[in-house]
Amino acid sequence: MRTIDIDKTVVELLKKYQVYLKLLLESEKTRMKNTAYKNEIDREADEQDFWDVQRAYDLFRLILENPKKYLYRNQDIISTCIDNNNEPCLLRAGLSTISEKLMPLYNLVNQHGGAHVLHMLSSYIAFHVQACGAKEPWIYDGKPDFYAESVLRLNKHVFLMGKSALAKSLNEFLPERMFAVKFAKGK
Repeated sequence: MRTIDIDKTVVELLKKYQVYLKLLLESEKTRMKNTAYKNEIDREADEQDFWDVQRAYDLFRLILENPKKYLYRNQDIISTCIDNNNEPCLLRAGLSTISEKLMPLYNLVNQHGGAHVLHMLSSYIAFHVQACGAKEPWIYDGKPDFYAESVLRLNKHVFLMGKSALAKSLNEFLPERMFAVKFAKGK
């Protein structure tokens, strides 16, 4: 078995999830455009909700740009705060957690019956970091590694999100490693 670069697989997973989130945002924009609001207060509330989602999406983009900074920590995003400069830090009174800041995005995903991946992904990464640290590349070579295997399953799930029923059924039985980024030595 060839080795799998879990770090790069995490980045690809986040990129695929971003495509899904963009579709939801576009769907929400279309819904708002086609909604006949009963009054101005309802319209303004809906717009405010959308801007909350947009701010949460902007934070997601920061996570995508630098997953090591936001996700590769000793605690998951439920226990990691974010300061006014969007810097992750330890849990502190008066600061929102990354998870709390992402809540409008989670609510949008819920409205569309979608799946959340960030909480699970951050938990798997946090447990890996607690056990092995974040300095060395995270390479999966087929030896038992519950968290790497969990990331691979999650990556496959995200890869299949938004696919047709036929594509899902054809890919359902492929092993998770088929959807992962292989480790290339010397790079």
